[in-house]
Amino acid sequence: MNRRDFLRNAGLAGAAGLIAPNLTTLANIDSLSRLAGAAAATEPSVLDRPASECPVDTVVVLMLENRSFDHLMGWIGTDETYLEAGRKRFGKKFYVDGSIEEKYKNQKGQSINTYPISAGDTAGNPQRLCGYTTNPGHGWYAGRLTMKKGFLAPKNNEMNAVAYYPESYVPVLSNMARRFSISDRHFCSVMGETMPNRQYVHSGTSNGAKDNPTELAVGIWPQETIFDQLAAANVPARFYYSDFPYYLCFGENAAAYISSLDRYYEDASQGTLPNYSFVEPSFLGPEKANMEWPSDLNVAQAMIASVFKALVDSPQWERSMFVLLWDDWGGFYDHVAPVQFADERSSSNVNNNFGLSGFRVPAFVASPWVERGHVSHLVRDHTSMMRFLQWRFLGAPAHGPNKGSGSKWWLTKRNRYATNLGTELTATKIDPDPEFDLVPKLPPVSPNCAGLPDAVKEPARSPAYQELVKRDFPQAKQPWLKNA
Repeated sequence: MNRRDFLRNAGLAGAAGLIAPNLTTLANIDSLSRLAGAAAATEPSVLDRPASECPVDTVVVLMLENRSFDHLMGWIGTDETYLEAGRKRFGKKFYVDGSIEEKYKNQKGQSINTYPISAGDTAGNPQRLCGYTTNPGHGWYAGRLTMKKGFLAPKNNEMNAVAYYPESYVPVLSNMARRFSISDRHFCSVMGETMPNRQYVHSGTSNGAKDNPTELAVGIWPQETIFDQLAAANVPARFYYSDFPYYLCFGENAAAYISSLDRYYEDASQGTLPNYSFVEPSFLGPEKANMEWPSDLNVAQAMIASVFKALVDSPQWERSMFVLLWDDWGGFYDHVAPVQFADERSSSNVNNNFGLSGFRVPAFVASPWVERGHVSHLVRDHTSMMRFLQWRFLGAPAHGPNKGSGSKWWLTKRNRYATNLGTELTATKIDPDPEFDLVPKLPPVSPNCAGLPDAVKEPARSPAYQELVKRDFPQAKQPWLKNA
């Protein structure tokens, strides 16, 4: 079922009142995720069989920061080599909804074209997108203003908000999309910053938090997480950090799930990765790998390749799934409008509506059980990964909100109605060869942008948090730096 057929059959086409006219609108109704799940049920995948027969029992998720789909991957929507290969595999209707030709009005009412990033307009440093002074607005209210008036509407936004990377700058992402699967309908969970979205990926809610906390402290997030659920069912899970174990915000008990990224590489090489691994990039310093502007794009790509290679080289690769996500869109342009998901904190008041997603972010799934060059058009958010784990290990149904074979398997309403990420596992036989260089040749780390700090804004940390990190959580090695 292609996108137009899905929208027509579901009766969802039509613009929502707040959406800027140049955004492609999908829907603005609370049952969207249910309809997406119904569409998913018609597409053959591992979800057609019992969870116990699923060939994947090892899931590795790597979540980076602050980039939109069109900003990084918009070029793929018009890449004829890629599209022709897709038509041969999947039929003449094959497409990817990416765009590099959009217009947005600036604060003076002038129409501005999106443009390709180059050395000439980035102070000679396109890897960091230098030459600008501010991070594009992507908080709770800036996102809503963007949705209404465009990506140059927030007060301090500059032209970097409407810039995109050509394919030549993202070779690791290009290889991942061409060989495995990309989604053009993965939305960040809320129209907000990093930490609310990262709460959603772990727990299906931000507990009403609209923005990043003013200070990170142990236990400020009291809600149950997918790690807690899996532990209760004796399913191993680990949170692997590099230099910033923010998962401690879920409480002192969270420390039991946290390990240094050094251990990830050891576990992968020994074939002892847990059933679920959540991997954090490095967040701090000029060589951080989280891809937050103005970090070096190639450091992040080197880390992606390094973490992925460790999994491919592992004895567990043939039964694994690698998921690559970004927590939010970072204020960078995307031509598809946000959508409304089922959520306990949905509201008719847009300023209090937690069911409203943020903009699309890049999302990749790599596995020996993913068809080559696959594209998912199913609407989903960060809780879709959690939904797969709950189906695979906790008795959740493949689709829909029913109880399934277990007791209450869901954490929140958002999580309960999420599209199951298992829809990506559509291959009928194993195909383990990644077919691209897992040690990419990338330019050396570029110098930090002149006049800018190493990070746009580092979060404050409570004394107790700092003491716990200093005592038990030293910074991990960063082996990917030798390849960037």
